Amino acid sequence: MTALQDGTRAKTDPSRYVGSTRIPYIVLPSGGSAGAKLGDLAVVFNGKNGKIVNAIYADVGPSNKIGEGSIALAEALAIPSSPRTGGVSSGVILCTAITCIFYSKTII
Repeated sequence: MTALQDGTRAKTDPSRYVGSTRIPYIVLPSGGSAGAKLGDLAVVFNGKNGKIVNAIYADVGPSNKIGEGSIALAEALAIPSSPRTGGVSSGVILCTAITCIFYSKTII
């Protein structure tokens, strides 16, 4: 389940939530979104291989953790995408390797 949801669908309907394997999205810590709102667009850059991916801000994570992304985002950035063992540097996409640019007040 993601914080960004389609409120017209039942809570038990998987299509209510953003699909991690289909949609590139980022997760920002609670209380630390730097003004970004759920649904805002982002451009994510992998500085290690030069890949650039468009994504959306679709979920809120713990306040002490930054740099999470969906499986689809990891795959598009050529980062290991396993929820258990993927990511970079101990399973977290670090800001040193990834830079996000937000377009505030975007509508999708």
